[in-house]
Amino acid sequence: MCSHKGRPLQYITQIFLTTEPPMAAGREIWGIPKKLAHIDFVKENDHLMGYVERPKGLRICSGVMRPERPVNLSSFSPIPPVCLRVIPSPEEDAPPSLAELIEIDVVQRPKEMWEGPGSCHFTGASDLDPWHKMPVKKMRRCSFAVYDMELKFGRIMEKL
Repeated sequence: MCSHKGRPLQYITQIFLTTEPPMAAGREIWGIPKKLAHIDFVKENDHLMGYVERPKGLRICSGVMRPERPVNLSSFSPIPPVCLRVIPSPEEDAPPSLAELIEIDVVQRPKEMWEGPGSCHFTGASDLDPWHKMPVKKMRRCSFAVYDMELKFGRIMEKL
């Protein structure tokens, strides 16, 4: 979570995807930092677990929750995401050719949402994806949602 001129936003640090077409579009058009990974969700009894492997077999992130309370979908109010799109300069030691803070217009249509207790941790020590160096200090909230999402055009908030 972040804010820009007092307005709440979500800054996207990384998104993992399982296929290449949405990765290229999101990265090139909006500047969303994306990487390919193996992602899976497992439901067992009253627990829901999700994990990310990169490459497959090396788990770098795991999360588990117990969905206890349904979220009222009519009260759902998404916070707009923002990304930093950077195009490096072709010249050595030169500043980026382009650096823009971009707000993404996203239409989210939730189908179901749940909240409950949960935890997450980063594992799988890897110099290629050093997420394990980022300790989880405090869990503020845990939720799970199933929804349709449509990325529309974005807008340049600032040229840096």
